[in-house]
Parts: sequence; C-alpha cells; structure tokens
Amino acid sequence: MKIEYLVVVMILALIALTSSMSYDDEVLAAENYKDNFCAGIWPDYDHRKPDCTVGEVSGERYYP
Repeated sequence: MKIEYLVVVMILALIALTSSMSYDDEVLAAENYKDNFCAGIWPDYDHRKPDCTVGEVSGERYYP
C-alpha cells in the first residue's frame, strides 16, 4: 500500500518537473528568437514582430 502511494507521488513529481522544464525551454527559445532577430542574424520567420527598442522614451535599438 505504501509503495503504491510512493509510486503515485513520484509520477506526479516527474510530471510537474517536466512541465516546468518545458515552460522554461519555451521562454529561453523566445528570448533567443528576439535576440537573434534584433541582432539581424535571423529574419522574422515566425511573424512574431518582436519589439527591438530598449525603452519607449529613448527609442534606442535593442542589441544583445
């Protein structure tokens, strides 16, 4: 009985861990896309239209 609970807890922990890792990977991929687009390395092939300005007031261009 106790082993079954342990297995269930371990499965739930693994699901939570992989879900968190998936989200973090997507965030890093979005940052990488913006950095490479704003640096002129990649075209906007996903049509995301990332904002390459550092600040609205200064209007400076964003470069990683």
